[in-house]
Amino acid sequence: MRLNIDSDLQKALHALEGMTDKAKRGRLFENLVADLFRANHFDVRLNAGVARPRQTDLLATRAAEVYLIECKCRSARADIDAIDSLRARLRRTSGAIGLMIGMAGFSGTAISEVADGRPA
Repeated sequence: MRLNIDSDLQKALHALEGMTDKAKRGRLFENLVADLFRANHFDVRLNAGVARPRQTDLLATRAAEVYLIECKCRSARADIDAIDSLRARLRRTSGAIGLMIGMAGFSGTAISEVADGRPA
């Protein structure tokens, strides 16, 4: 599934919500996010391998900007375990900014963990 700049993002997201095959839904969500970054002139690699041995959903780069992106396309909110997992991936990379995108949002503990851990 490739997102055209003219396509309706709401329709694409709604179509994902109706899918029952979780693995396919996750891959399509990753592709949707990748297409959004590409539309904004980023070079995007799927499953980039930059945080080996951990799998990485996306690596998006543009000039000096480097984003390690994890996509969560689940019915449950992303929790503190997802944040810890992203941080583990970031420790294996150099200079990347971590970005987590969750279809269902984020738990209160995940939000607190990120808020408490960021520089003032």
